[in-house]
Amino acid sequence: WEERATDAVIREVDDASGAPLERLTRLFRLTASADGRLERAIRHWAAQDDAARAAQSRVDERRIAYVAALFEALGFSAEDARTRAQLAYLSLIGHYAMNAGPDKSTALSVSLDAVLGLLTSGQQEPLPG
Repeated sequence: WEERATDAVIREVDDASGAPLERLTRLFRLTASADGRLERAIRHWAAQDDAARAAQSRVDERRIAYVAALFEALGFSAEDARTRAQLAYLSLIGHYAMNAGPDKSTALSVSLDAVLGLLTSGQQEPLPG
């Protein structure tokens, strides 16, 4: 789960290169097309098992840190980037928690596009390099 749903996704977004906003958009598209059943199952297991909870926490932190780094690359302060990353992540996890299956990926894609638009409003100038 950690490799497939986190490490591989991060590699795919990074391998595609592009400006930070393009990478964020790609990440949002990839997550919108994912089947949330495994995510829900892991979270259910983590609610009852310390080892699963530790793994879930580690993965959550890695994902949020990655998204925060993309927001920082857009020019947001570290604190603001982290807040935006957490909101983006909570939007996705909330969608999965609502039992939205693969047949609802279009609705998720539209929702995540709106979230991305809101979270990138007030975007600063991208940092050089």
